[in-house]
Amino acid sequence: MVPFLTSAQSWDTVRIVDFSNPSFTDSLTGVQGFAQQGFEKGNNGASGNFNDLCAFTNSFSAQDRIAMRVSLLAGVDYRVSLNGKVNRAGQAVNFAYAPAPNPQQVTVLSLSISLADFNYNDPGATVESSTFAVTADGNYWVVAEHGGVNLPDVFARLDNFMVEALEEAPMPSLSLTDNDGNPIASSIEAE
Repeated sequence: MVPFLTSAQSWDTVRIVDFSNPSFTDSLTGVQGFAQQGFEKGNNGASGNFNDLCAFTNSFSAQDRIAMRVSLLAGVDYRVSLNGKVNRAGQAVNFAYAPAPNPQQVTVLSLSISLADFNYNDPGATVESSTFAVTADGNYWVVAEHGGVNLPDVFARLDNFMVEALEEAPMPSLSLTDNDGNPIASSIEAE
């Protein structure tokens, strides 16, 4: 027997930080609920095009991070993602979150997610965290930070920093009838 599908899943965007937002200054300030350390506005973001702006650093190291504040609901599954690229292999990001009122109470989601070693004008690659759920409704800081080896002269470009929620939508019911309108079966048997 083949069961009927009863729900469908999809990821819905909760918040995305696209660095092409004209409110961002060169030091990546000016957008409410966003913070960074070690980055500035740069070119050649996710698409690789010169005019696609991104968070850029020419010395990607342990102190570098980007963070956004989001409102999350208990019991909902979330994930964090970004598009990134570096100019040297062995570089990675860690993903974490913390309650906004207590940013020292960090929960690590994923460690050492490798970033693609691409030419700066090539499109980057999307990386994402493990799925997570918070235990209480509220405002949280979601963080992506350096998670690789500290090497000199590592250029990193991060873009399209995003939090998504897993949504389950019920599927419409399906009933099978014959030509006279009589029900055929409550399930389908596959041979």
